[in-house]
Amino acid sequence: MNHPNHFLIQRRALARFKRLYPFLALIPPVIYHEPSPLTWYEPFGEIEQARQELEEELDSYVMLFKHYGPEPPRETQLFAYLQRARLTPEQHAILTEANEYFQTFGIACEVYEKPLRLRACSLNPFEFCSPPDDEAQEIPDGIDPNDLPF
Repeated sequence: MNHPNHFLIQRRALARFKRLYPFLALIPPVIYHEPSPLTWYEPFGEIEQARQELEEELDSYVMLFKHYGPEPPRETQLFAYLQRARLTPEQHAILTEANEYFQTFGIACEVYEKPLRLRACSLNPFEFCSPPDDEAQEIPDGIDPNDLPF
């Protein structure tokens, strides 16, 4: 029995999404292969038209995501690599209204800066954390030290 090649499936999905969202072609290949396309939505028909109109109104790039299912790890999401758009209060109101419309289809949208900008630093929350102190912690009464997993 042949097992699916997940690497090949992801590469094909990424190539397909570059045709659906032309701004993705602006992302350097080294970075573009890091995010997971599992939650990306393939727009068509009325939804694609609404997305394109929203891009024009906000003068930003708009990406649609499936608003259901498990959330992928943070480092595999597109916002970890691209700078989100800074919106005026009026643009924020337009985005909120659009998200309410898209939510009826189980979709959410994110807006990225135009021209496209990569993040200067990672959004990994643990990247700049220091390790815990090496000082021995006092074990509470009634706990056998041999029962501790570390």
